[in-house]
Amino acid sequence: MRRIPLFLLSLLVSLPLFAQQIIIQPQQPGAKPQKRTLQISPEQVNIDRARREEQRGNFEAALAAWQQALSASPWNPAAVQGVLSCLNQLRRFDDAVKFLDERMQMTLVRSTLTDWQDPTGSFMLSLSRGEVELQRGDEDSAWKFWREALSTQPNNPEAMRSLVSILQKNHRWEDSDKLIRDYRKDAKVPGFMSLELASSLQAQMNFAGASEELLLYCKTSPTAWQIAQSYFSRFPDDSTVERTVLHALENAVKRDKKDPTLWRVYSGYAMKAGRLALALDATVAADSLGENGGQLVLSTAQQLLQEGDVTLARKGFEKVLDWEPAEQFMERAELGLAQCHEAQGQFAEAKQAYQRYLESHPKSPESDEARFHIAEILLNSENNPQASLLEFESIWQRGKAPLKIKAGLRAGDAQAYNKDFGGAIEAWSRVTRLTSGNITEETADAFLRIARANMWRDSTTLATAALDTILKGSTLNSAFNDAILYQALLEGGGFQGAMRAFADADYAEFRNDCARASEKFGEAANLLHYGRLAEWTRLSQAQALRECGKPDEALVALDTFAVNFPESVELPHAKYLQAVIILEDLKNDDEALRLLEDYLIQYPRSLYLEQARRKARILANKIS
Repeated sequence: MRRIPLFLLSLLVSLPLFAQQIIIQPQQPGAKPQKRTLQISPEQVNIDRARREEQRGNFEAALAAWQQALSASPWNPAAVQGVLSCLNQLRRFDDAVKFLDERMQMTLVRSTLTDWQDPTGSFMLSLSRGEVELQRGDEDSAWKFWREALSTQPNNPEAMRSLVSILQKNHRWEDSDKLIRDYRKDAKVPGFMSLELASSLQAQMNFAGASEELLLYCKTSPTAWQIAQSYFSRFPDDSTVERTVLHALENAVKRDKKDPTLWRVYSGYAMKAGRLALALDATVAADSLGENGGQLVLSTAQQLLQEGDVTLARKGFEKVLDWEPAEQFMERAELGLAQCHEAQGQFAEAKQAYQRYLESHPKSPESDEARFHIAEILLNSENNPQASLLEFESIWQRGKAPLKIKAGLRAGDAQAYNKDFGGAIEAWSRVTRLTSGNITEETADAFLRIARANMWRDSTTLATAALDTILKGSTLNSAFNDAILYQALLEGGGFQGAMRAFADADYAEFRNDCARASEKFGEAANLLHYGRLAEWTRLSQAQALRECGKPDEALVALDTFAVNFPESVELPHAKYLQAVIILEDLKNDDEALRLLEDYLIQYPRSLYLEQARRKARILANKIS
């Protein structure tokens, strides 16, 4: 008998379903032309209703809807699977068995017309029948159905994959592992289902085995390493796990030193584990062996700069330049070196580096970014708001988002530096008009600046109006919580002296005048002995003292905060800031690590938890 082509068979089967779901209204002869309308079939209405009920957890109602859909279309795969799923959820296993037995009898008359992967066909129904037996505790019966099903698909790896998926869904890890390994041995395919086996071993906390399987998976395709990397990233942040996985990866690159993919995965996991130097070295090895031309090292150097390890970042950028890569990589590396100077407070060197960059690459797409950094140095380091304003305005006029928005905000900042609050408010208002009234992250930031400027010039009504606008937006905007505090400050009747001191401190902080800011925040804190505003001013005083290069005085202010406000919701922030000051300003690694480890235990739900965990991990690796 001649076999019907699969694509033609699929078309013939789907035509009746298609005709049932889409009904086009005919046009009467002589009638005016009418717009054709599409109607959803009753079958699809029931399917949609069933899925809604499932999302609500109402499986009885979902089952009824699936059954109605199946009555209208007996071979609809979604309806067949939907009925079975609901019966299993309701633990009506006898009904599920009866349903499957009836379906398997029905398939006998059309078995030659169905593909083995068809959910309504005999193979997939047999797998489902075995799953029902497993769920009601009869393992022998389950394996009987599964073996019979597999016997109809000899040497079919995808059929084996279907059964493994069922076993893993039911947490039958040992059974699925044995099935995979036996198939590998018989078919002589060592990497078969390596990703699935890695997932199973990870669930069993066997991270060394999972790592080996992920490395096997990396060899299955040129892009498989990306998926493997995502699996590695989900491994728990545990020092024992990290040592185990790093050991497995280290052995892998020793076995095959010429495989850039292995070095790439090694680098990615080392970065996750906080082994920053190791991550850079592995990336250099991967880039040297591959055909990326410095792109990997460049990306890692940029990530190291974000992590705050400027020394390693600079080493990475310099390595890229040594290789003389493609022009776009060369440009980004030169820009990265300039950013390293800026991050280290070497503002004169940074400015010169940005200017050299503009001279060397006048048409670079990154030229506006370089100009933005120059404007930042003019404003923050050289106290030249007028010159920075010209640069920010130039970027605002010709730039593209998001840099255009940042330049618009900073153009207003430059005018506020000169106490031209009217001009500053107009500049920030331009940013708010870009989003047509929507309160986005950027517009909320602009409105917060408008409110603060009005507070500085004693226009409290206008300040309140700007804050009200922020509070109408998303609570996820970073300016939202600040808006609540500023609003409470403005509404705090009887605290005029404290409010004026706070406004002066706020403006001084805005202008990076940390000495005056710390003085005025301290003055406001002494006038406000309790409440959220008192806490805010004391915490702000500590931050300003740190910016002034007075870490010891900042720690004293934080100790005062902890003593005066032991129940404050900001106490975790204060404790985290103490650890950061000891780490980054006083360079006391041992004490900082102790404080960070204590912090992770005391404040497991803190907003700063991930930051504290990351710093502790990097620091622990550095000390060890």
